[in-house]
Amino acid sequence: MSSTTAPSRPTLTQRGFTLVEVLFSVLIIGVLVGLLIVGFRSSRSFASSVGSRTAVANIKSAVAKFSAEFGFVPPLVCERALQAGTSPTLPHPASSSVMANGANRAKFAVYDFSRSASNPDRDVLMPAALTPATAANPFLDERFSERTIAYYLVGACNTQRDRGSVDLAAQKVPIDGVVGPGFYPPNPDGTFKVPADVADPSRGGTVDASSRTRRAGAAFESFIDLSGKGVTMAFATPVAAEGQAAADPDGFRAVSLVDSKGVPIRYYRWLNPDVMDGLEDFRLPPLVGRANSSAGTYPYPIPPDRDIEKNAALRDATYAIVAAGPDGAFGDEPDALLLQRLNRTVPADQIQRLRFEAEKDNIVEVGK
Repeated sequence: MSSTTAPSRPTLTQRGFTLVEVLFSVLIIGVLVGLLIVGFRSSRSFASSVGSRTAVANIKSAVAKFSAEFGFVPPLVCERALQAGTSPTLPHPASSSVMANGANRAKFAVYDFSRSASNPDRDVLMPAALTPATAANPFLDERFSERTIAYYLVGACNTQRDRGSVDLAAQKVPIDGVVGPGFYPPNPDGTFKVPADVADPSRGGTVDASSRTRRAGAAFESFIDLSGKGVTMAFATPVAAEGQAAADPDGFRAVSLVDSKGVPIRYYRWLNPDVMDGLEDFRLPPLVGRANSSAGTYPYPIPPDRDIEKNAALRDATYAIVAAGPDGAFGDEPDALLLQRLNRTVPADQIQRLRFEAEKDNIVEVGK
């Protein structure tokens, strides 16, 4: 009589995973991968923020050294092209940061910070009213330069202008008197105290501007250490879409200091009214500092470091160094450039909100 043996039940080591277990495992792995991605992005953002803060702090320190050495903070170079219908007419030519002709041909076009009522720049530096908080671009303000830092703190300027000789070809030397980084003592009006034998080849200088060098001990080295990773020099022809003026004459490209994302770091200067009877009268550029006032209430929270009511340093400040932060956008760029820098696409009616989001992570340091 034959006998049959009942099949043995599979042991625990032989049993496979159920569908529910597999799905649960996939879910856990997905969550872990998501956390890793978020953590990686956050670490990159944090590293970028630290780099920008270090760069801005170093530039502010350089401004302080410049001021201690020469008795004034760096002049504000006029370089921004006007955006039609949004700005007053600038007193200086918007086609170049270099004065075009006449006695001023050997200087940068810089703003006059005199408080005299006859000063043509006064209304630009101390506007009667700021851009309304409810405007499509509430941060719009022209009181900044992306070249000032490179020109006056580094001496990174090879733009050449003639010195009045009949032989103009022989007279062209850099405005700051030095080929490459470095510069002779500057003046508040945008000129440099270039020695006669350097500025004028007929007095013993070298005719070839490309080989002209500073006299030993007579010129200043860069006030900013560019060997680190926080800030570097960039050379580019300004683009009209970015609201910038044309390149300097003589074929030289614009020079600026940029952050880790390649976005220029800005230098702001302004004039405060003599009589301040309310917070709105500080007239700070909106990306530097502002307050909810009778001039209009901002639709989104003001970052604490840019709130005049919370940050007392803003009330005494006369200049600021501003970096775009980890997202690479300031918040006041033309629409197309803003979307490009943020790598976003949003409907037109959401652009204003995007501007406030972009502004939140800006790095701002002020001084006086």
